[in-house]
Parts: sequence; structure tokens; C-alpha cells
Amino acid sequence: MGVLASPGGQPVRWGSISGPQRTFGWASLVPYMPLAAFLCASVVDAPAAIAALRAGRAPLDAADAPAPAITMAAAPFQHEMGIGTNKWKLKHIDAVQATFGAALDAGISLFDTAQCYASSEACLGYVRKRDREAFIVTKFDSLRGGPDRLVPTLRKSLFDLDLKCVDAYLVHFPRGDIDELAAALAEAVELGLTKRVGCSNFGRTEMLELRRALQRRGVPLSIVEIEFSLLRRRSEALVNECRDLGITVLAWAPLGSGRLVHADTVGDARTKAVAGMLAVIARRRGRTPAQVALNWVICKGAVPIPGARTKAQAVENCGAAGWRLRPEDVQALDAVAVQDGGYYNDPEAVLTFWRLQIRLPAFFRGVVHAVVRFCLRVGAYFLPLQRDDA
Repeated sequence: MGVLASPGGQPVRWGSISGPQRTFGWASLVPYMPLAAFLCASVVDAPAAIAALRAGRAPLDAADAPAPAITMAAAPFQHEMGIGTNKWKLKHIDAVQATFGAALDAGISLFDTAQCYASSEACLGYVRKRDREAFIVTKFDSLRGGPDRLVPTLRKSLFDLDLKCVDAYLVHFPRGDIDELAAALAEAVELGLTKRVGCSNFGRTEMLELRRALQRRGVPLSIVEIEFSLLRRRSEALVNECRDLGITVLAWAPLGSGRLVHADTVGDARTKAVAGMLAVIARRRGRTPAQVALNWVICKGAVPIPGARTKAQAVENCGAAGWRLRPEDVQALDAVAVQDGGYYNDPEAVLTFWRLQIRLPAFFRGVVHAVVRFCLRVGAYFLPLQRDDA
């Protein structure tokens, strides 16, 4: 089955998806067809292939380094940042193994995956080293199945990850009856299949409702994953509320889907202003702009999970941990931060993430952006990928 995946793991899958109020299938993907030729990715998920790779698993060298703790209101979370794996594929397993090892060598052991990230779970199952256990977060694909599929699909994820219990299991998209989702998550905890549960891309109201439903079953809502960056600061209120509630926030697309590190290809003046300020602070602090952007997220109390496909990207991203921006630097970045430039609001985010951002005359650039914006808006009507207040 094919998949369109966003940087925080917002996929659109081929097939029929049924909801409580509407049922749709192939027709719901029509708005995405202008991008389909570029965004289709092959999925490698055959158990035989996974088993073959595991049989030849090679050890990685280097000692594990403990990551600094972020202290939340209720309990400490021993991970300052993590690595997103939504672009990991078995056919690039050598690069994946180098990336995984580089992150561990830098003291970063949190890896974020999902059931809809092609072969990402299988990649983690292959490269995971038993004497340096990683902290694995995976997510239930609630677009493909209802709450009754939450536990069965987790068992499949555990097979791919080569684990008996995952560190955290989240509901990926705000779809499904909240009480039934809470019951299924609680069952996963009771069965010993996951240590923590949470949600991703839920709005504030849904998140609090899920939290209450879990509390009635004696299970805490431990982790919330949302899009949060200098180009989507609107989530900061939710970050603050989660901190007060003792809930860890994972921030996907903390580099604005790549726009903050590829600002030369971006035409938006607001993005360029943020990139310019990042460059100034980076020179002043002896860091890279990406490291400064990620550290801003850490300073706000969230755990950034930037994607990394190569060892070099992992090394640079991990350099954002273990230090803090000065208060005046945070204030300077706050002054230029964009409130609503998220993945589903800005066509340049989609084009940059998929490395389709090319230099075009202003007229043609405008046409391309209009088509992408139309696709995103119509697609968002059918698919509950992300709430506005998430």
C-alpha cells in the first residue's frame, strides 16, 4: 500500500478510510494527485526481508552517553531531544545504521517512529543494539483502523522493532472514539506491550478528554507529540499547559520541515527573517543555525525530534543538546518567530520537505504554491491529520 508522509508523520494512505460521519476511499486522494508523482515512496515491510537483515545484524562501537534530563512538572523525562525516523528505509540500511550509531554516540537515544513510516520500524529493529538500548516511541495509525486495531497493530510493531515492550505508544491522528481509544491504550499497558501512552496531533480539547479517560483507568497520559518550531509558534500555549500537567511534549518538524536550514530556496519573507536571526545567533554562539533552532525548542520546554537520514545530520542535530541559549537570544528569536507557518499551512514546507523546492520565476512559483495549498486544504477537510490548536 502506498503512503504520502509528512515530516511529523502525517501520512495519506491509499485505501478506504471510514469515519463515524463519512466514508471515502480513492476519491479523497484526488486533491493530492498533483503531488503524487513526486511523493510516492516504496514500502518495504516483508517479514522475510526483516528476518534476513536481523540475521546479519552487525554491532556498533562506542559507549552510551546519558542525555541531560528535562524536568517536567510531575516527573523528569530523561531525554533532551530525539531523532525522527520517518525517512528511514531498509534499502538504505547502511546509512540508517551509521545515523543510529552517531546519535547514540552523542548521547541521544530517543527515536521516534510510526506504523505508517514505510519500513522505519523494521530499520530500528535491525540496528537496535541490545547493550545500548534506545528509547523507542511508535504511533498507532488511526487513519487505517479503529480502536479495536490499536493492540493488534502494536504487536506487529513490536515484531518489526524486535521488542517485547515499546517505551511509548501514541495515537497518531485525532480520529476515533476517545473513550474507546483510552480503553485500548490502557489494555496495551496492562498487557505489558508499552510503558507509556500518549497522542499526536490532537487538539487541546481532545487531548484533555483523552487524559481524563485514561485517568479513569489508572493510566497517565505521558506524551503528546505536536508540530512546534520557530515557524509554528502557535503551539506554545499547549506546550506550556502540558508542562504544567506533567506531560512531555515531543516537537515534530522543529526545523520547519527543513526550511530553516534551506532558507536560500525559500521565498517567504517571514522565514527568511527567522533564518537571518538564527545565522546571527549561531555565529555569536559558535553553533550552527539548525542547532540554535533546535535549542530554542528545548528552551521552551519541548523535546525536538528532527529527522536525520545521514550520520552528518545526526551529528549536527545532536549538537543542539547539552547547552542553553541565553535569555536575550530566546527573546530575539521570539520576536521574529512565525505563528502559523506549519507544514499544513505553508506550501513551501511541503516542497522543501520533499526536496522539490526549485528556483522558479515568481509567476510559476505562485501557481505551484496555489496548487499545493489547494491540495492541503481539501485534503485536511477529509483527513484529520492535525488540529489547528495542536
